[in-house]
Amino acid sequence: MRIHRWQISAIAVLFAGLMTVSLAAPVRAQQPASSVAANASAADSEPAAKPPPKLADVDVDGLLDRRPPEPATEPASPATGLLDHTLDVIAALEPEGGWSGLRTQAEKAFAQLLDATERHLPEDLLRGAESALMASGPLLEDLQRALLTALGVLFGGLFTLRVMRGKGNLAVSIEYPSELRGTFSVRVARSRTKAMTQNRKAERISTPEAAQRAKRGASSGSRTERTLVSRETQFSDLLARPWWVTIDGFLQSEENDEVLTTHLEERQISVLRGRTVRLVLDFRPKNCPIDVKVLWDRKPVSEAIVSLRAHPGSQRYARGGPVRIGASLGSHTLVVGSADRVAEHPIEVNSFQPQSHTVDLTGRENVLFTGCPPAVEPYLNGDIAGAARALEREGQTEVANLLFARLHLDRDQKDIAARHFEAAGQPLEAAELERTLENYSHAATLFEAAGETAQAAAMY
Repeated sequence: MRIHRWQISAIAVLFAGLMTVSLAAPVRAQQPASSVAANASAADSEPAAKPPPKLADVDVDGLLDRRPPEPATEPASPATGLLDHTLDVIAALEPEGGWSGLRTQAEKAFAQLLDATERHLPEDLLRGAESALMASGPLLEDLQRALLTALGVLFGGLFTLRVMRGKGNLAVSIEYPSELRGTFSVRVARSRTKAMTQNRKAERISTPEAAQRAKRGASSGSRTERTLVSRETQFSDLLARPWWVTIDGFLQSEENDEVLTTHLEERQISVLRGRTVRLVLDFRPKNCPIDVKVLWDRKPVSEAIVSLRAHPGSQRYARGGPVRIGASLGSHTLVVGSADRVAEHPIEVNSFQPQSHTVDLTGRENVLFTGCPPAVEPYLNGDIAGAARALEREGQTEVANLLFARLHLDRDQKDIAARHFEAAGQPLEAAELERTLENYSHAATLFEAAGETAQAAAMY
């Protein structure tokens, strides 16, 4: 249960008041024996004992006017000095050692307060107040009982508040593909400041060696921390209140322990009394890592650009070694450009396990065009029309028409794309588009030119 400053101050003040009453009540019993004998002799010699002074008979205003002599250095009024000491005492009411050291600190603070009072209040006023307290024994006993009752009510109220708030459970579930392996640390904290402090201490894992060190050095966990979590963990008997949840960890490949992604996320969630609240986090990767090695006649290329077709901004630079590019699930085409040529390589991504591909820029099965350096950069940047016009200027009309056909097909302009496929020397692709456009006679001619006689006959 969290202890607030006002609760600590209230308890300390009640303790101070209780000790005041406890110290003042037995004043009469603590008088020395000589004083008692002297009082007895005076009682025998005098006809009647003088009653003790009452607090109402004390001339408070007159006593307050009798100020102590001002010091020679820095003059200060008694009220100012008493206020300074009182503020120091109030500042000391915050317990440093928790509830166990509260009584010791309260006694120390009260002793400082009494010392400040004796040094700054006039002596006559103190003697008058002491006499008044001696004459008020029953009142002090009532005050002592009232303070004890107030302490009991305060502790009872705090306990009741804790019971009424109640406790609940928190379940944290982490979702990611089944072919991957995850290792996470899950922590809960009452404030975001504490959660951020814990996050700054967390190590960022990027290599298999660092992952192995993190697993070996993981602690056994605690009431507010779970380590080496794979997919799900639970925190029991948390106070029903808002909590900050921090999830820190990484995903690895099942095949070679390679670290694929790292995660660090904060979430705030409210734990409800008597219920189990569930927090679900989606850590499924968006892309699968694809490693591409670019060769020229079976030797690594010193400079090349790798990208995904129809994905502007996916360019990666390869400088003599493999380069990694991310691809989502589905069918893609790798585009590799270097010097005066561009090659394409189709791939299928059906899982999040890393893949490796090799593209040889001298192979006929991969090369889209050669001998046109001005068309390489526009094509890799997604400017298909610019690359096609550059190829037309170089006299490569068939490749230029093929690029125009792809461009119009992506724009769903099938009639224009069919004409460009036909001009590019690809009658089968043109015939398929003409059939969807219900131009059956022209589709039959194109199927026949492509050698598909059965499909050509079906068009009539």
